[in-house]
Amino acid sequence: MKTLFKAWEWALICTGFIVLFFTLHPTIDGDGAVRFQTVRAFLGGDEGFSKFSFVQPILSMPLAWLGRFVEAELVGFVAWFNLAVFAGFGIFIYRELAARYAPGVGRAWWLLMLSASMFPHHLQNYYGEVLTSLCVFQAALLLDRRPAISAVLFALGCVNTPALLPSLVGFAVILFLVYKRKAPLAAVGIAVALVLLEMWFKHAGLGQGYLSADEHGNVTVLPYSGKPGFSYPLLLGLMAITLSFGKGLVFFMPALLLGLSRDVRRATGLDREATLVAFIALALPVVTYAKWWAWYGGSFWGPRFFLFLSAPASLLLAVGLRSARAEPIRCALMLPVLLLSAWVSLDGYLFGQREMDVCWANNYAQEHLCWYAPEFSALWRPFVTGSAWKIMSNVRWPYVLWQLVVISYLALRLAAPLVQITRRRLNEARSSSLDSHARHA
Repeated sequence: MKTLFKAWEWALICTGFIVLFFTLHPTIDGDGAVRFQTVRAFLGGDEGFSKFSFVQPILSMPLAWLGRFVEAELVGFVAWFNLAVFAGFGIFIYRELAARYAPGVGRAWWLLMLSASMFPHHLQNYYGEVLTSLCVFQAALLLDRRPAISAVLFALGCVNTPALLPSLVGFAVILFLVYKRKAPLAAVGIAVALVLLEMWFKHAGLGQGYLSADEHGNVTVLPYSGKPGFSYPLLLGLMAITLSFGKGLVFFMPALLLGLSRDVRRATGLDREATLVAFIALALPVVTYAKWWAWYGGSFWGPRFFLFLSAPASLLLAVGLRSARAEPIRCALMLPVLLLSAWVSLDGYLFGQREMDVCWANNYAQEHLCWYAPEFSALWRPFVTGSAWKIMSNVRWPYVLWQLVVISYLALRLAAPLVQITRRRLNEARSSSLDSHARHA
């Protein structure tokens, strides 16, 4: 039976990648177009380097060279970068999860990343969050066994997204104080050196890029709009990032709440100290972004900057689904988390921010509706407009069918131990009743 489950899960994973390959149609726009500017510069273009990191453009060069070799449009090749990164890192992450937990947990994690996470939406673009997220997650998994590789991956992830550097410093200090780990401290040194080297190469200063006074939003009815830098009130930013209908982590990554379960933490290998360290590591970036004027991630679906939380959230859910404990309350709590996570993935891949143009009209005057109002939240908007009831007319309908099979399978695996225990208890009760009747006869 285990062999059958294993073969079925691998078949679902492979089918998922095939469905993504034929339905994804990735594009390069927005911040992705700004990053792609550096790729063109490396190829001899005259646009100059963008304000974003060199890391992703450098790693994209093989795709760019391949596109130039076959004389195809470069955008069409480089746009597949995030899917390639997702598949490549997924292989190595699976190996680590299989060794650390069990192969079944690794396969469940992969299925959840494909069908019940924020990643399917992000794979459509050339934005930097996919590379950063997977670099950081892989680095965390390798921290004990491959500290040198872990340090390099931490550094590359944070250089690709410099806003994470303060969080890396805090994480490194805490790990050194608690576990005497030196790899994260080395990662800080590597990251700072790379950032300074890139600034020197670009002839850029600290007052440029993210910290420039020109980096600010539009002035709207909101009282803290239009201000640059880290000018947003911390408490308001924290509440918006965690609880808002259009950007809240509670809605877009409900599996993070499983970290509150002692059984899930134990199954994940987190004791009291490790739980504290993990919480601080995940909370530091949230606190950092909460102060930034662009905490919402611009005109982008969901909590864009927090994609790095999606991989550990999927791990928590995978571990919870594979738990051998069959308790009604556990199943009752796990199933809604699984279903909501699946809707997040489906909504992001099929709908994104369609039919939400009112939020961007008149210089984003009413963009806050997309952050706070449930009727305009990207997650719930398809139910308001009726698009949710016409899923099979969407061009990505093959993903719907594949996801339905995957989620149904995972839900059945979740409920199977409970069904077996219930059946056994019914049989025992029936046998007891028959014995009682026999004695009375």
